Amino acid sequence: MYWVPASRSAIVGDLVGEPPARSIIGPPDPGAWRQSLAKLASLEPVRLLPAHGNAIEGRGAIEAAVEAAERRLP
Repeated sequence: MYWVPASRSAIVGDLVGEPPARSIIGPPDPGAWRQSLAKLASLEPVRLLPAHGNAIEGRGAIEAAVEAAERRLP
């Protein structure tokens, strides 16, 4: 994830977003993934730029995207 403070935007790659929301071959590291999601939430972004799909904007949509990513964790 890359954080752009001036616009409160996060370039999140495959961390969150529309499936396929993970392109890493092999088993995921759930602990690191959870840590990254917690860091993202702590930044309180107003816009997420995922690798797939459209930008995710607004607190409700961002919270929903983070929760969806958490549900995908093993």
